[in-house]
Amino acid sequence: MAYVPLAGTVGNAKTYWDNLNPGDTINARMGQPAGLGFRPRNPSDSMQLQFYIPTTGYQNISIKFEVQKSSTGNGAPALLYDYSVDSGVTWKNTGLSLTLDSTQGAVIATVVQWKGMSTVSINNDVLAYNNSRLVFRIRFSGPTNIGTSGNVRFDNITFEGDTFIVVPPGPPFYNLSQITHTNAVSGNPDSLNVRATISGTVYGFNQRSSGVEFLLRDNTGGITVFHSSKNFGYTVAEGDSLWLIGTVATSRGLEEFIPDTIVKSGSGKTLKAPTTLTQLTEANENDLVKMNNLMFYTTPSGSVWPVSANILCHTQGLTDTVIINVLATSALAGTPLPTAALFNATGMLQQFSTSSSAPFAFNGYQILPRNNADILSGLAPPDAIISLSATANLTSLSFSWTKPSTYVDANMTTLVFIKQGSVITTGNPNKNATAYTANADFTASGTSYQNDALAKCVMNSDNNSIMVTGLNQANTYYALVYVVRNNDSAYSAASTANKTTTNNNPAPVTGLSVSGVTPTSAKISWTKPAIYDNAAHSTLVFVKADNAITSGTPSNAVSSYTANTVYGSGTAYQNDAGAFCVFNSDTNSVTITNLIQGKTYNVMIWVVRDADSKYATASTIGSGSPLPPPPLVKLIHYWHFNNLPSALSGPVVANTFKNWGTAADYSSLDTAKAKIYYRTFNGTSNAYMTFFDNVGGDTVNSRMNTAAGNAFRARNPSDSMQLYFYIPTSHYKNIKISYACEKSSYHAGQFQQNYDYSIDAGTTWKTSGLNITFDSIFGLTPDTITSIYTPIYISFPNDTMAYNNPNLIFRIKFSGNKYNGLGQPSGASGNNRFDNFAVEGDTTTVPPLPVFTAISEIINVNSFILYPNPANDEITISSQTEGHKTVTIYNITGQVLYESAFSGMETSVNINHLNNAIYFIRVVETKDGKYTVLKLVKN
Repeated sequence: MAYVPLAGTVGNAKTYWDNLNPGDTINARMGQPAGLGFRPRNPSDSMQLQFYIPTTGYQNISIKFEVQKSSTGNGAPALLYDYSVDSGVTWKNTGLSLTLDSTQGAVIATVVQWKGMSTVSINNDVLAYNNSRLVFRIRFSGPTNIGTSGNVRFDNITFEGDTFIVVPPGPPFYNLSQITHTNAVSGNPDSLNVRATISGTVYGFNQRSSGVEFLLRDNTGGITVFHSSKNFGYTVAEGDSLWLIGTVATSRGLEEFIPDTIVKSGSGKTLKAPTTLTQLTEANENDLVKMNNLMFYTTPSGSVWPVSANILCHTQGLTDTVIINVLATSALAGTPLPTAALFNATGMLQQFSTSSSAPFAFNGYQILPRNNADILSGLAPPDAIISLSATANLTSLSFSWTKPSTYVDANMTTLVFIKQGSVITTGNPNKNATAYTANADFTASGTSYQNDALAKCVMNSDNNSIMVTGLNQANTYYALVYVVRNNDSAYSAASTANKTTTNNNPAPVTGLSVSGVTPTSAKISWTKPAIYDNAAHSTLVFVKADNAITSGTPSNAVSSYTANTVYGSGTAYQNDAGAFCVFNSDTNSVTITNLIQGKTYNVMIWVVRDADSKYATASTIGSGSPLPPPPLVKLIHYWHFNNLPSALSGPVVANTFKNWGTAADYSSLDTAKAKIYYRTFNGTSNAYMTFFDNVGGDTVNSRMNTAAGNAFRARNPSDSMQLYFYIPTSHYKNIKISYACEKSSYHAGQFQQNYDYSIDAGTTWKTSGLNITFDSIFGLTPDTITSIYTPIYISFPNDTMAYNNPNLIFRIKFSGNKYNGLGQPSGASGNNRFDNFAVEGDTTTVPPLPVFTAISEIINVNSFILYPNPANDEITISSQTEGHKTVTIYNITGQVLYESAFSGMETSVNINHLNNAIYFIRVVETKDGKYTVLKLVKN
């Protein structure tokens, strides 16, 4: 997809594109959620969206996308569609189902929100199918709403089609190789009389004065297009791209295609290089070919090429007879004959068999030249070498190649020239190979190349490789290779390559970082340079407390430094006695110890070449500190269950007990408020046979040196029950929950525990802030924890509202299916057991959230201003500081009605959806957790 100016648009048009947040899900594919949209910015009336969409293998193309305008009054109100089948050379809209999106344009002229899907189909143009060069275009138009104001947005743009089988409405499409295979007995095409659709590039000229006859080729083969009387309105021009519908035919062994439709789809296409042959055969029929070193069998009379179908030539060694057919419609007819005894001929290879009907003899092959450029006098130059490649070393380069099959050691020579720093000027060489003295040492006196004095001859022989020495490190050298025929100093085409020698001069490291690991240790990391050689280089790292390291000019050998990761124990740096070596190796990081909290440690890194103690051109420096003291993590609530009563059976007792709750065995806040309840789902009968009791416990996750005693057993059927953990976190943050758990057996009990929580005393529930939302370890490995308590860890990394909150409730619900056909984990069978349930966190001095059962106090530290108040439709919250903040609106019962975040000093909130009442607004500064609670009156 490209967003480019229309033709003629001035180059300084202020136009660009960016993303749009949010996007939408209309026309989304592959499960993509709503994310970003695409926004081409203005002035879009001078721009165009081009989608390069190859449809190779597909037909019935459908384009779909979602669209919106930036506002009701801005953005182009109409979208114009067209397409190109030739990579943008020409444009048309005749095959489209829709050319002007006036319906969508009318809608988006008045509505800003994302609208339904726009669909455009290409269903009336076979040339758009199976087309590797298809381009679809959108332009923006309208009587108003153009220029620099407003824009149109797009999302979920798709291009779809059917797998290509037939190009409607014509016959099947074939590559030319599929219809030009010749029967080895009859000489006829195997596809004789087959109707087909084909495409390709025109070679040569119209070989007829009426009708058409020309060579058509694609990348798989060729065929002669022939019609005795019709040209279908087409004038033959070499390089044209055509689509044709017609029938496969033959004429005296020549494979032909008789068209009834010719469509031109492009022009100026690049032709293939002619295939060089030593003999004309069926394998190259309908190809552009070349034969070298021909001579006339009988020289034509006169001085110009006659119009004849029977000019006989033969190869230089008299090994074969060749027919050159000069047609009256060719540009060669009437031009001068070659004056040299030998010449080269290029042209289309056709057949005119001596057999007038099948089976056709495989003879009568002839070359049809196009113009006098297809006839070159003299011996053909030698063929060039093949596959020139180079391998780099520090001060040498190795070049290798393959000699052509026509290379003859006795009368040919290979010359290799090398130049440092820039491409060799080739010119037109003609010196005999004996004029050059070669030396593979570039610093020695190899002869300079005749057209570039800075290029030296490094090889003059028949070898197929050379190692050039005496080069400089990290320099680029250019090679020029020729094959030269000794007797006439004819040069082949130039073969070139370039290669840069390697470099082991030390270079500095990059990306130095120092990060604390513990309060007394830190990790130093860096990125080695690309040219770093472990076998030749070493990295030295020095560390100094408080002050920067004095660099100086280092020269000491790498071996003189003994590194020690215990700070202060390694060898001192030669230019600063207070800096100690902590690393002398080849990796890219080191962790050092023996540091002091609060100190800054400065780092200097050198890369050194081992052989001669050459240091990099510069050191890399940085600084960092160990970690601050860890936060004080405290136990907030703890249930060890050792004092839990024995079994409570019977529905009346059980249902009464489940409403009492089980108070915490320890709480730093209030054991009366920290409780566990085991309750039925809403709507479940109170007669439900569910209760909990004690069971043998363990020491897994034990706190306060509590011994193994009782555990809590949530009795079945637990599939209709839920565990509530009332865990106020006032004055605590970074909350973590942990407990030990086991199943009664892998035949029964719920395999999966599902987690959610409430920050408003159970009014609403969510999972978005949890590190995990379920734990299926029981279902995954039931055989390993049948009677073994397993620890489970849960935290709230994504929701600070769970911190410092007197209203926090954590909930576990149960679910599961059969495990490998063993048992049924539902109903009254089996149970899950819990022990050593702990809630922990860091202390905080920030006042806690209000208790939502009775909000009676407004906290206002004058950090924020709320206005207007009372308010009707919208309120503004203004802060005295920058930074990220969260806003939450509660009703007087503590229910969360609105949550959002903003950055900066001010935000506006729409309160239209709120009833007339009193509300409380809590604004939290994310950086330090400080907050304000404001009272709002809606009227």
